[in-house]
Amino acid sequence: MIKVLSGSLLFFVLVSVSMKSYSQTGNPAADKKKIADSLKMAALREIALRYPLLRQGGISTEFAGKQDLKSDLYGNRVLESKVQISRIRAYVNIPVAEIGKNLISSSLGLVQQKISFSDINGQPSMVQGAKMVLKEHTFNFRLGVTRASTLFDKPVVYSVSALAITNEHFSYIRMNYMGLAALTLKRTADRSSSVGVVVVVDPSAPLPILPYYNAWRKFSNSLELFVDLPSRINIRKQLSEKSFLSFGTEMTGTLAFLNLNVPALPQQNIFTTLDLKTGPAYEYRLSKYVVLGASGGLLSPLQSRVFEKSAPSKDYFIENKLKAAPYVNFSISVLPFLKAL
Repeated sequence: MIKVLSGSLLFFVLVSVSMKSYSQTGNPAADKKKIADSLKMAALREIALRYPLLRQGGISTEFAGKQDLKSDLYGNRVLESKVQISRIRAYVNIPVAEIGKNLISSSLGLVQQKISFSDINGQPSMVQGAKMVLKEHTFNFRLGVTRASTLFDKPVVYSVSALAITNEHFSYIRMNYMGLAALTLKRTADRSSSVGVVVVVDPSAPLPILPYYNAWRKFSNSLELFVDLPSRINIRKQLSEKSFLSFGTEMTGTLAFLNLNVPALPQQNIFTTLDLKTGPAYEYRLSKYVVLGASGGLLSPLQSRVFEKSAPSKDYFIENKLKAAPYVNFSISVLPFLKAL
């Protein structure tokens, strides 16, 4: 869902930037195209500073403190332990082509999760089948098309995308499909808002249809408010020309393919998590394109489940309950520089 929203926002930027003269080549047609392309990319880089998922790419490393884990199998407690989780995330956004009012875009992503167990107690079969260190890699590829139009004399975008998720051995492939319709309610120099609906065709999604609301407001003291429901609420302050400080809450999730070596249980499964991250973040624009970031705070698990790979998420057989823990995250990302392939 987040990828769909990001692609739609990206397209809005590309089609809404007006053309103003800043250089000349002597060829009026070439001048016009060069001006338009340069202004679009400059505006997109500024928007990408506010919305990290719009950046050309990035990599981050996250570490969480030790958490108490309680695992229930079909509603019965079977395992208790302490866990420590670290994650590495990497992504690349690739604009493929802009054809009229349509933008074709793609993205590649990698998530590595490392879960270290200690002080394991529980039923013998579960304890014997538990690994002390669990490391899983998940790759994803997205291809989407976004179209701009108008509705009730207001800008509207329609977006559809397909997402393929697989493991490091490419032995499993899981497909899901998403669609978005978003209507802009207001857009000025210091505020914008839009509403819409997201349709998700994915057995692991908690809901097939989700409402979407986005609002941004810039105040006179360089303070900005971001409301992107249902994913985040954030306040951001520009400290200098190159540095930014923010505080907020963001919902994140992961999906991994998991093999269980436990008798009488499905062997090929999917492991999903849903978390809330709350805390401050600091970013520094190292150069025209490179941004360094550091964040931390409280990681609050909302949901952690294991279900058979072909089953919907509501048919989970293992539910994990984890306590909140502190976390830190370090990142480096690249602002947009590709208009299209």
